[in-house]
Amino acid sequence: MICVAIICLQAQNNGPTPNEIVQRMLTKYVSAQSLTGTIDSETSDGKGTVKNLITVSYQRPTFISVHMTIKGRNGLPMSLVSDGENFRYDPPMKESLVPPQPRERLIEPVTVKNQLTGATLVQDIGMIYNAAHASLVASTALDILIGFRAHLKDLQIHVATLNLIKTNVADDGSKTYLVGGTWRQNKDDQALSTYQMLISDQWDLLQFRLVEPIGVNNKLVPLTITEKVNVKTDVPVPASTFKID
Repeated sequence: MICVAIICLQAQNNGPTPNEIVQRMLTKYVSAQSLTGTIDSETSDGKGTVKNLITVSYQRPTFISVHMTIKGRNGLPMSLVSDGENFRYDPPMKESLVPPQPRERLIEPVTVKNQLTGATLVQDIGMIYNAAHASLVASTALDILIGFRAHLKDLQIHVATLNLIKTNVADDGSKTYLVGGTWRQNKDDQALSTYQMLISDQWDLLQFRLVEPIGVNNKLVPLTITEKVNVKTDVPVPASTFKID
């Protein structure tokens, strides 16, 4: 059993528990050998909205492609691509550059050598994604889809409570589960934010939503992040997807 969820699986006779739903969803992506699709992300403070279209594909163990196009940043894209031998990504954006300026992309080898021991390490897609993590806009949905263990441990810290909010049954008998609860930034923080995850009965993550208070003009304003996920797992991904330009 792969134990990557908030709490490990516990058998129930009256349908899946919230922990079981999340566990099965996380396990689906950790176990997926390939994935391709999109995440439509919107961030709103009630006065304005920033949209981010994320296109993601991977083929384990070493091929990955992530492209982000954000409205409101002059169309300046962000990307990460690994062709299995090298990976290229944008360096972290300097917030002082307004408007943002094009940045020279970094390129690193997938296989690295320990200078002390001489041992070689082939970085998998999780390690490659983690190396470029600070260069991309934060996305909980993307972290879940890629399934890097350190990011899943962060998710475990963020989730303070987990409950089943609603089960929807479609005309064809298929179900979706809405789970959620309270959210915190760090383990010892007070959980002031709330989150929801919409998950299918095939254990696909369909949507992630986070509402957190932010300070604006000495007032707390709710910031809402909604990520709609549309991906397929264990499907062929064209080799051209992972070409480094």
